Amino acid sequence: MDPQNLEMRFQYQIYLKEAEGLSEKTIDAVVAAIAEFEEHVGYRPFTKLHRRHSESFKSTSCLATEPRRVCRRLFGLSYAAMAD
Repeated sequence: MDPQNLEMRFQYQIYLKEAEGLSEKTIDAVVAAIAEFEEHVGYRPFTKLHRRHSESFKSTSCLATEPRRVCRRLFGLSYAAMAD
């Protein structure tokens, strides 16, 4: 697992709690979706991903298993971290 991904995930959890005021249950769902996304992309660093990685994941597992708001939060994180 990439150390930068771990740090980003940790900082994102703080942001979701402090800035967005989300409940622990919602944050846990977001973290679970991020873990699923990382597995989907082979644990590559978020900074090395491209939009196609998110689109591939979004079209398969995320929308089938997670509420849309969790997916939007997940992809907000991944799009911000990705290189184009």
